Amino acid sequence: MSSVAPDIRDLDDTVARPPRPRNTAAPVDDLEKTITVQRPRRAVEPPPPALVEPPAPASPSAAAPAAAAAPVPDVTDNVWSQPAPERPHPFRLRLADGTLVPLDQPVYLGRKPSVPRIHPGGTPLLVTLDSPQREVSSTHLELSTVGGTIVASDTRSTNGSVLRMPGAEPRTLIGGESAVVTPGTVIELGDGNLVEVLAPDPDAVRETSGARA
Repeated sequence: MSSVAPDIRDLDDTVARPPRPRNTAAPVDDLEKTITVQRPRRAVEPPPPALVEPPAPASPSAAAPAAAAAPVPDVTDNVWSQPAPERPHPFRLRLADGTLVPLDQPVYLGRKPSVPRIHPGGTPLLVTLDSPQREVSSTHLELSTVGGTIVASDTRSTNGSVLRMPGAEPRTLIGGESAVVTPGTVIELGDGNLVEVLAPDPDAVRETSGARA
């Protein structure tokens, strides 16, 4: 058996290449795309305000002088300490027989007078007149004061009343009419019944209103 010797040329042609170094560095493209993100710092909260204690309440001994120095109310300004106003003297009515009737409330005159359902107010006074011929109605005339003036009102009488005022022509008041009259006026109601309006009596004793004990 014959052996074959290796060819020396094959051995000379073989070249051993050194091992490739491992490139562990990141590619350039990857480094360019890397973005560093920084977290924002948390804001520092201010400390809470310091507590302030309320002032201590004043002692009763300290408040006593202030109470003692308070001014005393003036009782002279009290309404009840003022003098009561005086009532004015009322007008008066004089009947045919000389009877004087104060006109400090509504007065109704007639043969058989009665208080109507609607009247000026106050407690009315009823004055009965004698009328044999029945010329005077049951409730014939109303006399009252309104704001310091005297008002005569017909109460739907049958014959009316004749007003004779100083310096004026006589006129008949009928059909529920009203008229302002003055002191000195004479009113004829019928059957000889006359009513004269008089001024207040200057010698009358003045009364006070609103007086309290």
